[in-house]
Amino acid sequence: MDGSPDSINSPWQLTGPDGYRRDGTGDETLTGRAPGEYTLTWGAVAGWSVPDPSSETQTVADGGTITFSGTYTEQTIPLGAIAVDAAPDSIDAPWQLTGPDGYSREGMGDEMLLDLAPGDYTITWGAVSGYDGPSPGSETKAVTADATTTFEGDYTLVAGEVALDLTNVDLGQSGYVRIADDPGLEPQVFTLEAWITPEGAGFGGADIYRNIIIGKSIEGQTGVNLGSWSMTWSAVNEAVYFSVVHQANSSQAANVRTPDGAVPAGSTVHVAGTFDGNSLVLYVDGSLVGTADFSWDGVYYGDDDVLIGAGNFALGFYRRFDGVIDDVRIWDHARSAEQVAANMSCRLTGDETGLLAYWGFETGTLVDDSGNGHDGVAEDTGGNVSFVVPRATLPGCPPR
Repeated sequence: MDGSPDSINSPWQLTGPDGYRRDGTGDETLTGRAPGEYTLTWGAVAGWSVPDPSSETQTVADGGTITFSGTYTEQTIPLGAIAVDAAPDSIDAPWQLTGPDGYSREGMGDEMLLDLAPGDYTITWGAVSGYDGPSPGSETKAVTADATTTFEGDYTLVAGEVALDLTNVDLGQSGYVRIADDPGLEPQVFTLEAWITPEGAGFGGADIYRNIIIGKSIEGQTGVNLGSWSMTWSAVNEAVYFSVVHQANSSQAANVRTPDGAVPAGSTVHVAGTFDGNSLVLYVDGSLVGTADFSWDGVYYGDDDVLIGAGNFALGFYRRFDGVIDDVRIWDHARSAEQVAANMSCRLTGDETGLLAYWGFETGTLVDDSGNGHDGVAEDTGGNVSFVVPRATLPGCPPR
């Protein structure tokens, strides 16, 4: 008996003269058989088609040899595929998929699953902090042969838990926020505040003032100290800078900075810069980190827009910030150390005394929550100004 392929050990049954019968598997040679007719029947092997014909009769002559050959053919069962498509991609949403014959698989984010047996499959979407999950949270679909079944799960940010996310890699992948010039954004004493999580190096200038968090910059010109004021993060030395200008394109400006490495990439910190007309003060997470004197009378102002995440633009100095910015505030006075520390970790109502502009981003928009009308406009090459779960948890501020 010669059944092939050898690896499957094909079963067979042989019958012959005088009631002879023998059952076996795989290849075998039988000797000493009486002459006469013998019939071999090939047995079934899971996943393989039996030889055709499945039964064969041959005659053994006196002193002769016969061979029963049977070739099995592997059965090809058409299989299907599943595409798991969770959005947004950035959150790597968890899921569990179950299907026929006890199939179970867990994964995160988008995935293509191949060579799946046809049948019904059920996906269950997992929880992601700060997001409402897909509705329904579980869905069953049929997978058919030679086809792809797609499970789509859309997660949405929970209202009231949103921060601004700027992606800035190059001019083809860039985004920032523009706020129109307005006399209400030209204070002679003021405070700037924001929560930041720098996530990448950004682009647009190799100097230390590279990534603007918020600033009122002169656009399209070359020179030094081009603007009114700015708060920036440097990817070069992982420091935050606060600058105020008396005369644009001159040395008549002052700035204060953190030590190198004080704000590393990936960290989430609160930064605040205050200016009382005579000195600049810089705070990180409510703690004073530096001061600088201002020796001139008044702050320069032109007809320049306020920008979040960008500035300057001339000679390739785009100063784009790559990361998350949240709870941006401009006040019409120099906040005290106690005021900065007491209110940095909570959301404002928007009607606080002296609040000129407030972008809390809680509604997933660029609306000025102070009610003063300084709404922002996204400048975006496509999908680079978005909203994500805040890196800092900010409850509402208690009444004061």
